[in-house]
Amino acid sequence: FALRAPGPAPSEVVAVAHATSVGEIRTLTLPDGSLATLDTDTRIEIRYSNEARTVRVSQGRARFDVRSDPKRRFVVEAGGKLLSTQEANFDVQLARQGLCVTSLRGAIEIRSVGESSTAPVALASNAMLRFDTRGAPLAPSPAPKGADRWAQGMLVYQAVPLASVL
Repeated sequence: FALRAPGPAPSEVVAVAHATSVGEIRTLTLPDGSLATLDTDTRIEIRYSNEARTVRVSQGRARFDVRSDPKRRFVVEAGGKLLSTQEANFDVQLARQGLCVTSLRGAIEIRSVGESSTAPVALASNAMLRFDTRGAPLAPSPAPKGADRWAQGMLVYQAVPLASVL
């Protein structure tokens, strides 16, 4: 048998990557019971420990339905930004035009990776914030009508010529 020094138990770490192929939408249950829905052609890496809940979106779009955990904020890293919340439902999309964050429910704090001294940008419920390719925020706007429908396999277009959709 082995003796262990007294003190806190070592941090248990869960680290796993998930990806969807083109045309696939998949919902995952995360270790804390939160949900992550991955859109087509999306890649994420999940890292959970006793101290942190972190997901990195490296490609595509994902929706997070975050369960409350008073001891650990939920953090998503995407496009050079850290998105942090206690409990929310939000989308993160990486595209050629930059990063887009849409809060469907709950508040989200957004800051650049490595910038802990600056005040975070607050994104309210039912709001959308885009960042250009350099990471500069554009003006926030209300979440577009139908923004939540992609997870059910539906796309909503408003004021777009039909030829652009087809």
